[in-house]
Amino acid sequence: MNIWAWFANLFHTYPFSMQMTGHMILAQVVAPFLLLAVPRKIASRTEESPATEKLKGFLSHRSVTWLVGMGAMWAWHLPAACRAVASHPGLEPLEDISFLLNGIVFWWPIFSPLPRERMTPVPWAALYLVSGCVGCTLLGILLAFAPAGAAGMQDMTAADQHTGGLIMWVPGCLVYLSAVIAMFARWYSTPEEIVTEYRIPSGSELTR
Repeated sequence: MNIWAWFANLFHTYPFSMQMTGHMILAQVVAPFLLLAVPRKIASRTEESPATEKLKGFLSHRSVTWLVGMGAMWAWHLPAACRAVASHPGLEPLEDISFLLNGIVFWWPIFSPLPRERMTPVPWAALYLVSGCVGCTLLGILLAFAPAGAAGMQDMTAADQHTGGLIMWVPGCLVYLSAVIAMFARWYSTPEEIVTEYRIPSGSELTR
C-alpha cells in the first residue's frame, strides 16, 4: 500500500480525528510560525498606518485575543457546527480559514512581529498559554469521554470521536506547554546585566 492510499484509508476510517488534527495544525502550528516568519522590518514599516493602529488596538486586549482563539475552537466543535460542516462541504474552507485566522489572533500576544506588542512579563504570557491549555483540555476530555455521536457528525464511530478528543487534549496542550517552557528558558538565559522594561496590563512598568 502506497503512502497516499494509506492516508486515504486513514481519512475514510477516522474522518473526525483527521479533521481535528488539521485544525490543531492550522491553529497551533501554522498560525504562530506565520507570525514568526514576518520580517521585523516589514512589520515596523506598517506599524504607524491607521489600519495597523486600529488592529493593534483590538489585539492589545489579551482577554479578547484569548476568547477569539478559544471561542473558535469550541464553537466549531459544537454538535450543531459539526453537523453543518458535514452536511455542507462548502463550509470546510471557511472552517479552515477561521482556525488559521483565529489562531493568529490567539498567538499574537506571544509571537507578534512587533516585539513591543508581545505580552510581558513572561509569567503573564505563561498564564495566558496555560489557560489556553486548560481550554483545549476541557474540550478534549468532553469529546474523549462523551457517548458516541456527541460531536454531532453522523456515522461517526466511538473510536473516531474519542481519538479526536485525545488529539485535542494531549498534543494540543503540549504545544502550549512547550511554548511556555521555551519562554522561560529564554527568560532565564538572559544576562542579568541586561535591563529590560516590561509592560503589564495596568500600564505601570516593571524592570528587571
